Amino acid sequence: MPNAADDVWALAYLATGVTDWTSVTEDQFQAAGDWLRKVHPGVRSYVNSSTEMVQMMMSGEVMVAWSWPDGVALLHKENFPVGYQRTPKEGVTTWFCGLVNLKNGQGSEDKAYDYVNAWMRPEAAAVLVGNVGYGHANAEGMKAIDPATLEKAGLSPIDGPTLPQLPFDLDLRDRQVAEFEKIKAGF
Repeated sequence: MPNAADDVWALAYLATGVTDWTSVTEDQFQAAGDWLRKVHPGVRSYVNSSTEMVQMMMSGEVMVAWSWPDGVALLHKENFPVGYQRTPKEGVTTWFCGLVNLKNGQGSEDKAYDYVNAWMRPEAAAVLVGNVGYGHANAEGMKAIDPATLEKAGLSPIDGPTLPQLPFDLDLRDRQVAEFEKIKAGF
């Protein structure tokens, strides 16, 4: 599993029936923590990168991993036989990434806009899906990609519960981070 508190708690909430972590109750927090403790003995490693997870899978040391699509894309590039469970009964988690232009940051404002504009072009969708396995914000670009390619990348439509990894209460996040550290240490 990832060595990332947000990701493992998203999995634990889904496994215990929670699909909205913006309003987690104390009982839901405790149930998710109990689930993480229950599975902890079977976790070979809490990995810090998709590359680390890919290496463990290719070696045969790990057979199942909780992963974002980039790990699957890396394994496909190595012709490693791997599947991606897109619609488990417990549900899936989603997230959105973005670009940040720091106020008074170093660099050229014009180049920053050139970069963003290049990434938002429809053609960028195929690059992102094909190389990393992630979906793209340009709907026209995504429509142009063959459905079989989307399926292989794990980007086909889903039918089931979804936990969007949206911003949530920072006090809860701090508790999750602290509890995850205890769980990893065996407590």
